[in-house]
Amino acid sequence: MNTADTALASYLIASAYKLRNIDYSQPRFRFVFEDDNGIGEAVDLFVTSKALIDPATFNRIYRKLTRTLHKQLQWGEE
Repeated sequence: MNTADTALASYLIASAYKLRNIDYSQPRFRFVFEDDNGIGEAVDLFVTSKALIDPATFNRIYRKLTRTLHKQLQWGEE
């Protein structure tokens, strides 16, 4: 499963789904997760605003992902 949505990726990580890597080869980055039977249901909960997650955990992970993306994109422009 993969997504370009940083908020969704943060939610999945906070929900204990394993991020395999971030694919920078596309015009837009993609967060690539390991295949897991429950990940589709977790995505549905997020998309329908029914997901429950600790806000502090979500915020910490979201900030870390955006910093990682910013550093990679900055480095790639040089």
